[in-house]
Amino acid sequence: MSETRARKIPTKEKVLHAAEVLFAEHGFTETSLRQITERAGVNLASVNYHFGSKKALIQAVFERFLAAYFETVDERLIEIEKNNQINARTILRAMGEALLSLDKMRPDGMSIFLKLLWRAYAESQGHLRKLMMLRHGHTARRFFRLVYQALPNRTPEDIFWRLHFAMGATVFALSGKRALSEISEDEFGVTSESEAIVERLVDFISGGLATNS
Repeated sequence: MSETRARKIPTKEKVLHAAEVLFAEHGFTETSLRQITERAGVNLASVNYHFGSKKALIQAVFERFLAAYFETVDERLIEIEKNNQINARTILRAMGEALLSLDKMRPDGMSIFLKLLWRAYAESQGHLRKLMMLRHGHTARRFFRLVYQALPNRTPEDIFWRLHFAMGATVFALSGKRALSEISEDEFGVTSESEAIVERLVDFISGGLATNS
């Protein structure tokens, strides 16, 4: 990117871009506002002006991904209901397609979002869950309603745990997709693109949700 083009990026966008990368790489707690401003090439006053606090900046970074992700999820879930295709595989595929769409929002968008999601859980950023439910609770409730319909013999508690185990597998596989693809190529001579990895995840997770063990 040329210096001329770089200067045209709004200050707020510079801060968001810098913050999302640093938060994903180092975590929310370990990343300081000074590190963010140095990477963004702006002063601290700019961060305070646009966001007011580090917590508000964390929420702004997260919400940018959440908004894009849940918009696609909601569209796919509405289609599933409309076409009466309510089963674990179609629901999970909808979630996978929404993750893949984040790469269109920005390079490595899916990987960055999943790393941020992992950081949110690992560092107990409860305010981010509240933000998600406040802004996108209607989509989350639609998702769980469809999952309960698809898995009528499972208790809500059982579904809760299985979905969170599934989330762990998803974060591991897709946030480190380059490493997995390289290992796959070394071992089997096959390069796995993001779409192929997501499809394998859908197979794996749908089987785990449905098993009676």
